[in-house]
Amino acid sequence: MVPLFFWGCRCCASGCTPGGDSVLVWDKDNQFINFSLTGLKTVYTDEGITVDDDTDWSGDIDDYRLILWRLGIQDPSWWDSISDGSWCGRLFMAGDHNVNFQDAVTYIDGKSPLTGIGMTGDSISGTGTVETDDLTDGQSSFTVASGSVTDGGTLLSKLTSGGEEEWLARNKPSDQNVDFVISGDQNIMTITHDIFFLNMYDVDI
Repeated sequence: MVPLFFWGCRCCASGCTPGGDSVLVWDKDNQFINFSLTGLKTVYTDEGITVDDDTDWSGDIDDYRLILWRLGIQDPSWWDSISDGSWCGRLFMAGDHNVNFQDAVTYIDGKSPLTGIGMTGDSISGTGTVETDDLTDGQSSFTVASGSVTDGGTLLSKLTSGGEEEWLARNKPSDQNVDFVISGDQNIMTITHDIFFLNMYDVDI
C-alpha cells in the first residue's frame, strides 16, 4: 500500500492551503449511471479518510481537498468556487464513450478553457500506459473499458495499441488553485485503480 502523507501542514505550489482533508464523491448534476462507487469510497475509508457524497456532504467545499465527479452535464452548486479559483484542491472529472454519454463529453470539453484539457467523443478501449507522473507512481496499468479521447495537459495514460489515443491527463493552470484530472472513461472509478486514486489524495497540488 502506498503510504499517505496528510496535507495538514502543506501548501500548494500556488501558496494556497487545502482547507480540509476529506474526499467528496459527487454523483449528481450528471448523466445517471447505475454503477456503484462503494468500492472506490472504500479505497479511502480503509485508510481512515473521511468520504462524503452528494447526499451527506458538509455543504462547504473548503472541507474537501479532493473531489471526484463522473459524467457531469451541468454546474454543481460549488462550481463558482472552482471557476473563480477560491478553492484549493484536486478535481477529478470523468467522461465516457460518445454512444450514450455525449452530453457529458460535451460538458467536460466545454470546461477546457478553464481546465486546459479538452475531450472528443469516441469509444476507445484497451490497456492504458502508465506515464511517469506523481499521480501514476506505483500504478502498474490502466484499463479503458470504453471511453473518449482527451487532449492537452500532462499526459497520464494513452492506449498501448491502435492509435495510442490519449484518455487521461492532468493540468494545474498557472492562475488556478485547482489541479484538474480529466479521464475519458468513468469506468476507471469502478475498476481497481486504487494506487492512482490514493495518489490523487496524497500528492501535493
